[in-house]
Amino acid sequence: GLIDAHVHLFMGKRSGGFNLGDRDTVPAQWAFDSYSFAQWFLDNGYTTVRDVGDEWNFSAIATRNAVNEGVVTGP
Repeated sequence: GLIDAHVHLFMGKRSGGFNLGDRDTVPAQWAFDSYSFAQWFLDNGYTTVRDVGDEWNFSAIATRNAVNEGVVTGP
């Protein structure tokens, strides 16, 4: 699969568009958005992404943990 070594999962939606202006979203919604963007990568042939930071809500860590625990689909 493809690899993207510089991703900010919290910035994207499933459409691949950025969502920088929505800072009022609750942390749980950021986790859903991060998972949705990660799923977009998976659907488009990426099996590895390196999230380079989310110091606000750590939503990428929540996404990683959910994939590792089998709660959501991952590569």
